Amino acid sequence: MKNNGILRGKKLIIGEVILKNYNKNNIVIKKIKIAIVSPNYGLIGGAEHFAFELTERLAKMHNFDIHVFANKWRKGKANIIFHKVPIIKFPRWAKPLSFAWFAQKMIRTEKFDIIHSHERLFNYDFLTHHGVPHKIWIKEIRKKRLSLFDRALANIERIGITSMQRPHILPVSTITKKYILKQFNISDPIMTVINPGITVKKFAGTKAKEHKNKIRNNYGLTDNDIVILFVGMNFDIKGLGRLLKSIAIFTNHGKKHLSLKLLVLGKGNKKKYLDIACDLKISDRVIFAGVSRNIEEYYPASDVFVLPSYLDAFGIVVLEAMASGLPVIISDGAGASDVVEHGITGYIIKNKNFEQEIIPLLFTLLDKEKRQKIGENAKLVAANYDWDIIAEKMAKLYMQRMKI
Repeated sequence: MKNNGILRGKKLIIGEVILKNYNKNNIVIKKIKIAIVSPNYGLIGGAEHFAFELTERLAKMHNFDIHVFANKWRKGKANIIFHKVPIIKFPRWAKPLSFAWFAQKMIRTEKFDIIHSHERLFNYDFLTHHGVPHKIWIKEIRKKRLSLFDRALANIERIGITSMQRPHILPVSTITKKYILKQFNISDPIMTVINPGITVKKFAGTKAKEHKNKIRNNYGLTDNDIVILFVGMNFDIKGLGRLLKSIAIFTNHGKKHLSLKLLVLGKGNKKKYLDIACDLKISDRVIFAGVSRNIEEYYPASDVFVLPSYLDAFGIVVLEAMASGLPVIISDGAGASDVVEHGITGYIIKNKNFEQEIIPLLFTLLDKEKRQKIGENAKLVAANYDWDIIAEKMAKLYMQRMKI
């Protein structure tokens, strides 16, 4: 295992990373065989998208032989071998147990150098943890009792994370790391925060003006309107309600700052929040745009991005907004606070004071020059989170695990 890689001259090349010098020339050593586990690889969802984008890039590195174990998947362009993992769907609690059991059984039939899971399993070398521990999520966040399904999921998670094999845990944010350490008694944990990435060029694009005109025309917005963009697939957890209240306070229930508009993109209970907007007398300021596959068109049509999440493992939309040159305002409940520097690339507000603290920030961002300056800073930072860069970091961690 200690000699895996590609030798070119005196250099061992891992992807584009030079790892070690050697005295032999022109020797190619066997590829590192890696099992990637993701139940719905490349389908809808943040974890699925993360697994897909990262694995696609790892598979294009010459020294990795990538196998994906999934129940359903979307194929990309990289050379990846797929293995279908069966799932017992009924009763519901059997679903996570059956996936974990069948996946581990199938992986054992072949010899893999590294097992990297994006889902709860019993054993692995790496776990990318995309949320908070399931037990905390149910009991503390959703304020519910654990069902049999929840208990099954929580137990698989506990067994894997506390394994004697000392897996390398990769939380997607500092917030996620904090909750993992809170839930599990891990002695001397191996943990590295690996934030999600984005395809920077998709959001830095040359068609910004075209997209701005298109979206603003579609929704009856003028060039003089100041547009706040909110994006989320769960309006409750993402904090849309308190954003509406903040806008109502800022505009004195629609009587001031007539140019300020809110564009809501995503999925949730539209009627509930439209009723709230009506009660607050700001319904004429709020546009519900639904779900879009072309989210990159909405950022250049906006002036400020706001994510007031109560709890969010990360919030990839924050990086997308930054890459598009928007100043961002987020709560400290969002894991994306890892990538935002307060007052420089955006603003981070304490969860408990969000509705009050956002008001002076909105006044500040009425200034176009201030918005542009912060947006330019945000764009520079977001460039450091391209998926290619994230893949290089992951490749280095694989090599360290292999002791190369």
